[in-house]
Amino acid sequence: MINNINSITPLIETDARSTPSAAGSFKPEDVNTLNESVPDYPEGFLERVADQGKIVEWAPQEKVLAHPAIACFLTHCGWSSVTESLSRGVPFLCWPSFGDQFHNQSYINDVWKAGLQLDLDENGSRSRDEIKNKILLLLSDGNFKENALKLKKMAEQTIGPDGSSFKNFEKFIMFLKN
Repeated sequence: MINNINSITPLIETDARSTPSAAGSFKPEDVNTLNESVPDYPEGFLERVADQGKIVEWAPQEKVLAHPAIACFLTHCGWSSVTESLSRGVPFLCWPSFGDQFHNQSYINDVWKAGLQLDLDENGSRSRDEIKNKILLLLSDGNFKENALKLKKMAEQTIGPDGSSFKNFEKFIMFLKN
């Protein structure tokens, strides 16, 4: 597992240059590739994963989540990430680490039923088999995607002219004017 802040984003940079239609709204300049400030990876690692993905320092998360090739989102369950995934209708694979992330995970899994949590093994780690099995379950059970799409629709309705967020924002503006 990668123990730093970098993301593994499947072939975004390569696809954006070679097949624009496959990359959706991505442009090569949207993705910052590795530079000298990033710690060294084990010898041969980058070559071994070159045809499976692309390691980048930063990628535009909202654009990534909006891409039609994205089937689920491995997330720490921070609120911003939750709302970005929710507003795109993308199911969650939850890996919280502290604070409100555990509460957010409970909502995602137990209330909204739009994702799964990654469980710890007997050594206190999340194994590759656990990740693989949860991804397979998440993708094979259409209820997760269906529930994520329902949440997306609800989120869209709240910001529409008759939605609660829209109305509350209007009330706030009126309060400021008075």
